[in-house]
Amino acid sequence: MSTPANPHITCEHCKQKATLACAGCIAAPDTAAGIVQTTWYCGASCQRAGWNNHKEACKAIQARKSLFRAGEVVQHAFYMYREKVFDKYVLSVERDGEHIKTNIQYASNQDKFFVPFPDEVCVDHADKQALLASWACADAVAYMHGLVKSLLQGLYKEISDVLVSTKNHRRRFINAGITAPNNNDNTKYGHEVIQVTLKNGEKYVLDIAGAQYGQFNTVIPWDVYVQSHVKDVIHCHEFGSTRERITSPIYCNGSTHIQLKKNFNKLLSTSMDAKIKEWQDSNITLPAMLKLSEQKLLQKRGDFFSFLDGELDKAKQSIQGTLSGRARVPATEALLEQWLRKGTFRRGS
Repeated sequence: MSTPANPHITCEHCKQKATLACAGCIAAPDTAAGIVQTTWYCGASCQRAGWNNHKEACKAIQARKSLFRAGEVVQHAFYMYREKVFDKYVLSVERDGEHIKTNIQYASNQDKFFVPFPDEVCVDHADKQALLASWACADAVAYMHGLVKSLLQGLYKEISDVLVSTKNHRRRFINAGITAPNNNDNTKYGHEVIQVTLKNGEKYVLDIAGAQYGQFNTVIPWDVYVQSHVKDVIHCHEFGSTRERITSPIYCNGSTHIQLKKNFNKLLSTSMDAKIKEWQDSNITLPAMLKLSEQKLLQKRGDFFSFLDGELDKAKQSIQGTLSGRARVPATEALLEQWLRKGTFRRGS
């Protein structure tokens, strides 16, 4: 039983004073059409009697709740993953109100794929999320594919990988190249997202790397997202096509530093997918986890992230030991340090 905050709330079936909230409706996310109200009953008998009238709306609400919860899980997992494979030196951070421009240089030493995340340049948690997501939208869709697929199993009618051009940016990242610094603006490039259509026809975006533009909501109704953040929808492809492209031999097979990093991420994300299956086999399926009460969900989600965090660390150490030292490209860290000493760039502000 749950007592409503408003004592005037009445039973959906008999219109008497209500004390029991429908577990499927409670704490439901809002839709593009407005706020979703929780359905209340005076007791279990009225809830059973009114189920036929309520079940269609309730199932739609439950699917929406699962999708938003799935978005939270994927988003947290993506930030966790990215911090473990962060591959950029932050050369400078410039701020003008909400607009932030960050100059970055990729790590490309023969023996170093990744670098520690520069927490010291982040003013707040939003800064960190934006930096983790920078230049990583294709990685987000590709390397989180297995997790998204597991979480959304049985939930959708259609799902696609979508490339869009974006607008209304509050954050911007500049990739500082060696020969032409500051010429590579992330807002000029396409942005990879996932479009999800639920079984009732409601359409949403799963924007895992939107924080790089100052867009921090992972799940948004598709029409709202397009109106607020999209200039053009460039193309729509089969779900998983981004994963296939990013992990294809042309990206991963070879001895250049970029190819080795792509191969590293391919191996690490494949290992992560296997560990996700292992966790579900010994605990609870991820779709079932999303349907738990809020308290139980938080507990299980914490267990899942703790497991995933440890397994990613072990897999990273194993893979990095295998691939380290194979890159056949000139080391650029020494040149970068020369720039820093000369004051050409500064490491954060």
